[in-house]
Amino acid sequence: MNQALSIGSMSIRQDEHGRYCLSDLFRASGGLQQHRPSKWLANKQAQELIAEISEARIRASEAGIPALTVVKGGNNQGTYACRELVYCYAMWISAAFHLKVIRSYDALMLGKEQPAQAQLFTQPCQATELTEAAATPAPAVLQKLCATQARLIELLEAQLKPKAKREHKPVTEDEVRLARALKAQGMSNRAIARQIGRNEGTVSLLTRVTH
Repeated sequence: MNQALSIGSMSIRQDEHGRYCLSDLFRASGGLQQHRPSKWLANKQAQELIAEISEARIRASEAGIPALTVVKGGNNQGTYACRELVYCYAMWISAAFHLKVIRSYDALMLGKEQPAQAQLFTQPCQATELTEAAATPAPAVLQKLCATQARLIELLEAQLKPKAKREHKPVTEDEVRLARALKAQGMSNRAIARQIGRNEGTVSLLTRVTH
């Protein structure tokens, strides 16, 4: 029996082939209408990825198990997709939700208790830490998965950090005089910029001759 994947308090269903329910992921992400699985499936990137995975499965003699299937009616209705499509769908929703899904799946694969929702954004996911946390040494495939996804998480966290606003530093009269003096000596704007600690655009304005 497959272990259950949970995103926050939402348990993500699986079908008999181990595919995850995108409908449950949609609800776990907040349930905004623009994030419905049907809207994601309509975009070109999703269609190309599904086609690529399907071709790979044919080459691996796994053509009998589609990468994605839609179940209509009954208790298990929903859209079910393989792990690669789950990641792609989560990334399409947002970088933050993508990060949640990656960490939850890592925790599931390594057999450790999944972190609380608040910790998903504050605790860094290092490959060595996850391996040491496992009750027994993780198989090589899980170590490789953790190492590659730790790098992905690092990139996602960098993307989620707010960009610091540059502090505006007023231009002084001394800087204007110095910039113009250096320009008169034939120095380039780039060299002047390094000299006075300004960018080339500012230097160009400072050295512009007005009449």
